[in-house]
Amino acid sequence: MTSPSSYQHPGAPPARPELPEGVEREPERPGRRLDPPTRVPVWWPIAAMLGAFLGGALAYAVLVVGTGTGSADQTPEGVTLGATFVQDLLLVVLALVAVKLYEGEVRPDWLGLRRTPLWPAVGACAVMMAGWWIFQLLIVAIFGQPEQQDLVDELKSERSELVLVAFGVLVCVLAPICEEIFFRGLMFRVFADRMGLIAGAALSGAIFGLVHLTSGPLTTGLVLFALGFGFALVRWWTGSLLPSMGLHALNNSLSLGVTLNFHWWIVLLVLAGSTALVLALGLWMANSNWGRLNA
Repeated sequence: MTSPSSYQHPGAPPARPELPEGVEREPERPGRRLDPPTRVPVWWPIAAMLGAFLGGALAYAVLVVGTGTGSADQTPEGVTLGATFVQDLLLVVLALVAVKLYEGEVRPDWLGLRRTPLWPAVGACAVMMAGWWIFQLLIVAIFGQPEQQDLVDELKSERSELVLVAFGVLVCVLAPICEEIFFRGLMFRVFADRMGLIAGAALSGAIFGLVHLTSGPLTTGLVLFALGFGFALVRWWTGSLLPSMGLHALNNSLSLGVTLNFHWWIVLLVLAGSTALVLALGLWMANSNWGRLNA
């Protein structure tokens, strides 16, 4: 009698079994889940943020010396704007450095720069903004209307069109891109990976509020914390950074227009133009080949 041939187990079933011919599988949607685990340490976003602020402070000092400014009261607005540009760009650079060092390569999708279905993203943004406005009304009802910040007074008294345009580009275009890449693309992802969704959104939102507080009242910090928390949830729900980037640009443009008492049609132009430009740049980054960063 011959002995039976040895049996070889075929192994584990495939993660995504083959479907019958003619049946198409629905594409995977990146939203409503946390991204895969990351090797970026939890301290890196904090250290990177401090490094960017230090770089901005150094740029400010260099510009003050270069312009021959004698005191803080005489500092040209261009000095502050220039230092802020440097600071925002450093946030992005240090976020890319973190991904390169710990993940081995820089990919736009790691930071959330990827396409997402339009209408679910619009719905997520609408729900988030409605919740944020309700939170603002509660804060005002409890603590009263916050005092106007010094920056608002300075902007209202500013007569240089060049300075106002530069400030508009900074607030409505550069800040939404750079801050979303850093705070939601890097910081929120790292925190959520270690602490969970809600804790990661809350901590990144709190830091976002604190760094924007400066000399403003505490109520402003609470409102900005809620804004950062909401942006993080939109980033998670849609699986993409693009909706929060567009929402950030929309909110900043509306705030700028109301602060400077623009005519309604100018507010609409700034709002539509900046939001469209930020989304276009976000899509360009999402579709770009980042191979040079990995060379």
